[in-house]
Amino acid sequence: MMIGSAPVSEAVFADRFFHVWNAILTDVGGKEEDMPGFLQLMALLSADVFAHEKVDVAVYEVHAGGRVDATNMWDDRTVVCGFNTIGLDHVPLLGNNVAEIARNKAGIMKPSCRAFSVPQLPEARGQLEAEAAQLGCPITFIDPARARIPSDLAGRTDLQLPAQRGNLALSIELANAYLESRFGGRLSDDDIAETMRAYQLPGRMQVVEEPGSQTRWYLDIAHNDISLPVALDWFISEVRKFDGETSLRPRRRTRTLIFGQTSKHRDAVNLINAFTRHCRTQDVVFDRIILSAHTNIITGRPMFAPEYAERTAHLWKELGPVEISASIDEALRAAQITDNPDGSHVLVVGSSHLVSSALRSMQNQETSTA
Repeated sequence: MMIGSAPVSEAVFADRFFHVWNAILTDVGGKEEDMPGFLQLMALLSADVFAHEKVDVAVYEVHAGGRVDATNMWDDRTVVCGFNTIGLDHVPLLGNNVAEIARNKAGIMKPSCRAFSVPQLPEARGQLEAEAAQLGCPITFIDPARARIPSDLAGRTDLQLPAQRGNLALSIELANAYLESRFGGRLSDDDIAETMRAYQLPGRMQVVEEPGSQTRWYLDIAHNDISLPVALDWFISEVRKFDGETSLRPRRRTRTLIFGQTSKHRDAVNLINAFTRHCRTQDVVFDRIILSAHTNIITGRPMFAPEYAERTAHLWKELGPVEISASIDEALRAAQITDNPDGSHVLVVGSSHLVSSALRSMQNQETSTA
């Protein structure tokens, strides 16, 4: 939850949290078992915080997406909505195929707003167009190749990825649609360039280099069959750029993968197969693969079952030797152990909970050694 590109202060968060919590608790007659779930509560809290802080415009990323998503609560106050690539994700909630999922996700469109989308599979595009026509909500499918990158940012590897080009192009169209509706203006090239230079989101294509360490960490919260190959492409580009290599073989530094994916809402086998298939396509192998336990950042409960790791370990073996770690702290320590004098590249991917736990562990380590 951020305002003006900065996290909401702890004081404001705490004040508004208890205001919202107590109001809802009164409505449900004091029965905590009838309180909203975490994501639903955060959506309600964000609306209260933004109103209290008098923001001009609120930007929401949906949870699972769809008609019944907690973020889908604005009705005629929605000015513009956008759709990134729609694939097989949150299947139990949204549908068993891309068409069903797209039909559910299309529920964020309103008669009062405009809609934009990156290119979609035909079955997804058809659902979006049908919903838009029914509502009278004009939808535009954008060309990511038209997104302009400032010359001084041309070396940014993440901005060369087609997926990130799509993100950039979609973001620009959404911002312009709002500005046109309220002020009759659009973003200037300088506005776009300044935002791109300042943009950083922890856990999204994030590189961490620790002083005095020869381990270079690459973290991304990619967790489905669409985002995981994108994260791998980013990792490949960053490694090649850092090492000055045109090929991933032979490799100078040890390459380690820390992976944690335990969501019951995803097919682990298909997910891992999609990732390993892309590794083969890109001729990527790892010296070590660590399947790591981690905790749910909301409940603090472990998100790991040894039998899950053992059941899927064989799927990874063609990419490199497989280890199973009992905690993210243990996995991070293990990843730093190498006989390679040039150090290691370590990709941490598979779950937002895993990446959040890894970043928290790194920060705690920095604090303890400071």
